Parts: sequence; structure tokens; C-alpha cells
Amino acid sequence: VRFELLPVDILFLQMERFRDWKREAFGSDYDIVVHYSKHYEHFLEEKLGATGEGLHQKITSVQNKIDVKTIKKLRYIATIRNKLIHDKNCTKLDDRKTFLLTCKEVNQLLEAQTKKGCIIQ
Repeated sequence: VRFELLPVDILFLQMERFRDWKREAFGSDYDIVVHYSKHYEHFLEEKLGATGEGLHQKITSVQNKIDVKTIKKLRYIATIRNKLIHDKNCTKLDDRKTFLLTCKEVNQLLEAQTKKGCIIQ
């Protein structure tokens, strides 16, 4: 007996291949999380004079220089990073889209604060 793929099955297979390609094109969850975490650590150090070992400590060291909304989003990123790196049961992002949107928002918030001179140097 030979099974034929229905058009919907072919479409589903193509979508799965595209999803896999899209994931590879943007990097693994580890790549993405580490990239953004390093970016924010460097930004906080270079632009705001942050000190500390990790992103959480760096955020704490400059929390009087940036707004609360940005701090909360940076802490979310730091928490996700720590969970992905240190929790042996965590092997991928629970919600990649939310993580990426949060990073985009942080970029916009930091850029806007820097342009407006709202960041206290």
C-alpha cells in the first residue's frame, strides 16, 4: 500500500522545514541569549560605567541611571540567560518571540534614553 501526501501534508512539511531553517538562520537559543546578554553587559559597562560580575550585578550598579521599565526588562533578560546557562533542565527558550521582542524594546528604550539625555552619567 502506497500512501500519497495530501496537499495539506506537503504544506505542513514545508512549514516545518522553514521553521527549522528560520531557527538556524537566527541561531540557537543559546546563541541568541548569550549575544544579547553580552551586548547589554558591554553597553552598561561602556556607556554607564556598570560594574559587577554578571548582568544582574551590572544592572544593580547603574539602576539609578536608567528607568524602572528598562531595568525590569533587563532583569528578565538576565534571568532567562542564567536559567538557560545554569539550569540543567532548561535547554531552550520557553518563548523565543517574547525574548526577542523584549530585547528589541530594551534597545529602543536605551536608545531613546541616551538620545534624550535621560541617562544620568
